[in-house]
Amino acid sequence: MYENYRSNQKLAGLRKKLIKSAYGKVLEVGVGAGANFPYYNRNNVEVTGVDFSSEMIKSAKRTASIFQIKAEFIHEDINELKLEHNSFDCIVSTLSLCSYLTQLLH
Repeated sequence: MYENYRSNQKLAGLRKKLIKSAYGKVLEVGVGAGANFPYYNRNNVEVTGVDFSSEMIKSAKRTASIFQIKAEFIHEDINELKLEHNSFDCIVSTLSLCSYLTQLLH
């Protein structure tokens, strides 16, 4: 189902605009099925994808392989994620906040 987001033309245009400026070490929060991977310059990025869903991580790994994206994955909730300061050049998050609605309501 989530893989179908890659073929959505409206979302594709928005992703292309956002992702084209990503460079270096990229943290992708809520990586999902890897729908942003087709839009990265694969010669200019190393992506670390984070997602709380193990199934999404599995799908993102497949997508990274298809689009030849150098990527590592972390299966963890971003609320619990501990990272060193300044360890990434860019942070990308698209369509991921919908999973955290309860946090916004409190």
